[in-house]
Amino acid sequence: MFSVDPKEFLTFWSIFSKIHDSEELTAIDKFQYLYQSMVPDSRAARLISSFPITTENYPKAVEQLKLRFGREDLLVQIYVRDLLSLVLKNATTGKNAPDLAALYDMLETKLRALESLGRTKEKFADFLEPLVESYLPENVLRAWERSRISESTEDATSRRSLEKLMCFLRHEVESEEIIRLAREGFGKDRGSGAIRKDCQKSVHKDEPTAATLISSTTGAKLNCIFCDRPHLSQDCQRLSDMSYEDRKSQVIRKRCCLVCLKVGHLSKSCHSSVRCLICKRRHYPLLCPDLRKENESNFSSKDRTADNEQRSTETLLTNLPSEREIYLKTIMIRLRNRDKEVCVRVLLDDGSQRSYIERNLAAELFLSPSGREIFSQGLFGGGISPASEHKRYMVNVESLNRKYSTPLSLLEQQKICSTLPRIHDRKLLFELASRGIKLTDVGRDSPPIRVLLGADILGSILTGRIEVLSSGVSAVETLLGWTFLGLGKKKEVVNLVTLSLQNMDVPKMWDLEVLGITDPIEKINESLLEEETLTHFKETIRICEDQRYEVALPWLAGHPVLYDKYDAAESRLRTATKRLINENYFEAYNNVFKQWEAEGIIEAVPINQLAKEVHYLPHRPVMKPSSNTTKVRPVFDASFKKPGFASLNECLSVGPSLIHKILLLRFRSGAIGVIADVKQAFLQIRLRTEDRDVLRFLWWENTGCSEIRIYRHCRVVFGVSSSPFLLNATISYHLEREKFQTESLRKTIGHLKEGFYVDNLVTSVNDATELEQLKSQSIEIMKEGAFELRCWASNDSKEDQDKQMVLGLSWDSWEQIQIAPKKSQLQKGYCYL
Repeated sequence: MFSVDPKEFLTFWSIFSKIHDSEELTAIDKFQYLYQSMVPDSRAARLISSFPITTENYPKAVEQLKLRFGREDLLVQIYVRDLLSLVLKNATTGKNAPDLAALYDMLETKLRALESLGRTKEKFADFLEPLVESYLPENVLRAWERSRISESTEDATSRRSLEKLMCFLRHEVESEEIIRLAREGFGKDRGSGAIRKDCQKSVHKDEPTAATLISSTTGAKLNCIFCDRPHLSQDCQRLSDMSYEDRKSQVIRKRCCLVCLKVGHLSKSCHSSVRCLICKRRHYPLLCPDLRKENESNFSSKDRTADNEQRSTETLLTNLPSEREIYLKTIMIRLRNRDKEVCVRVLLDDGSQRSYIERNLAAELFLSPSGREIFSQGLFGGGISPASEHKRYMVNVESLNRKYSTPLSLLEQQKICSTLPRIHDRKLLFELASRGIKLTDVGRDSPPIRVLLGADILGSILTGRIEVLSSGVSAVETLLGWTFLGLGKKKEVVNLVTLSLQNMDVPKMWDLEVLGITDPIEKINESLLEEETLTHFKETIRICEDQRYEVALPWLAGHPVLYDKYDAAESRLRTATKRLINENYFEAYNNVFKQWEAEGIIEAVPINQLAKEVHYLPHRPVMKPSSNTTKVRPVFDASFKKPGFASLNECLSVGPSLIHKILLLRFRSGAIGVIADVKQAFLQIRLRTEDRDVLRFLWWENTGCSEIRIYRHCRVVFGVSSSPFLLNATISYHLEREKFQTESLRKTIGHLKEGFYVDNLVTSVNDATELEQLKSQSIEIMKEGAFELRCWASNDSKEDQDKQMVLGLSWDSWEQIQIAPKKSQLQKGYCYL
């Protein structure tokens, strides 16, 4: 990653030039990699982002980057000034510096950097040699002069003096190492070695220059002040278990600086440039008072458990470093071990050298270790974790569509990473769908990442196909499916918020619709989705030979993956069957399915029939003993889902609302109120064959409940989120047919268009003649679409008048006849409920 320091540019460009010179990548791909290589919000990132990502702008962006940060004359001045600063520092501290090895390494670093810029030792020896000599301790400088005098004048010319000087210093360092080893080997004079180690810790540091590509010859050992292991104190893994007071007391007890955590000075005299990422003060985040934990009360375990059940307090920290969603390469795959199979969420990370599997997932799949490895892991910021043992497992990895399968070797890890967002931006999903790209990891929930595929595997599964969308984000194809990478839309909340929530539903707290506040962008996207759903309906609806309508399910573009196993449906089936038998409703429930199969509402699925997408709906019985017709009926659960998968309702668009919202006003406007309903309205609409396999369900082959049979729905299912829209849209489409647009039917068509609420007709007329005309014409019109309009009721006659329900309100039509309105009120259009 490159930010702004010109000394980092040589290192950055030497690495990035491999991408820049690649003939396999397009200019757009190179531009994307260049943008992602910049540190966010840095000067370099702002420079690159000022160019629109196009093929023509890539060489311009590279040229501007080199002109701004890669000027050789500027870099030469920087390194020369570093040498001068070393000379001045050496002049103020004295000529008898004890650590020759550290001095040699620092000199070699600067000279190698200048050499990489073309200022070689041979060409600029006359200028560089005095600087180097001024930096040497007095005793070393005297030894150097003696060695020159001992050589012949012809061999010790000034043109070669700098190279000779560096060679002399290297031999001196090697001699010092030999002397130290000889003394330590016999237990003598360990003081000089200890001094050198301490000096290396305090003096030597990595310079972010081109010379960092060359490995250093020193091996300073750093011990953590918290756990005494070889890593930086600020990167210690044990800090999460220590309170703020314990950390601070440990630093003071070790006599370390509270700013840089090093030994030998106090914080008031520390010159370190450390800044806290939280409060911006001079200390590491681990010593930030803002992260201080409150002392836990000394309740017993039992009291604490009871208190947690009564009072739930959660601290929510929303610290969003970016104003936009950042999507990493996540994907859904299958892991299989013998007969055990699970679908998990995976992170594709080419910054990791190895691939890992969550420890709990390995146990869930009953994996047996094929070996063990012991190693340390390099952390962000240069830290190194303590060496630990990782078990190695072999597991079969498959794509969700089962088109690709391969065995992989994965290492065990306790936890892969923190929560990563899924893509749920409808605009992006629509654009992906228009390009024929279907993502597997989409949705508003964020299941945990349980597998990480690193660089050891990614190279073999990338296909090389990359699609860059209009927003700048990229879709990357792998053999396991498509994944997504880049910056998404802006987040809604960008402030640092600390809340203490007691006995509250946290998701509802952030739901702005609760307060009547809606996002205009979301509203526009929702309107576009509704328009597309209605357009899709009109393009796919058709009339069958038996006058019945056939429709298609309104799938969301790029919808999440559905669970294709029937284990959960089978478990729910056995539970429902046990209840039916205990309450003596099994035969009636079984007869419902037999009748549906005879009428073509459901059909049996042939054994081993292949389908593009499969899903099984659990169902349960609903008993109504007071009913004169159906005392028990099945209800299907389209909201069922397994962890890591979406429910069927989450994959379908609910469509626009086609219901008129002033039905009760129209019902009260005429002298005679009229209601009716459509018999089994949802079951009268046929579903196209391609969508039926996601509406599968299980029932018994016989009354002995010994063998399960797979069925699927052939008609629209009540309980699916899109079903009300499909019914209302079909009725509206039916009433718009040209054959009904006659003068004699105009009034009746108007009543039907404005009076339907799902499958209920609610309207009113002015007199009995109009009522009879409405009934006769409505029955014939709806019959043309295989809809049976029945259960008519009105307040026109006192025959067979019972209390009715009108959209949830009780309507006593008999009482309305007894207290009939006056003639003047009838003329004004009064109707009483």
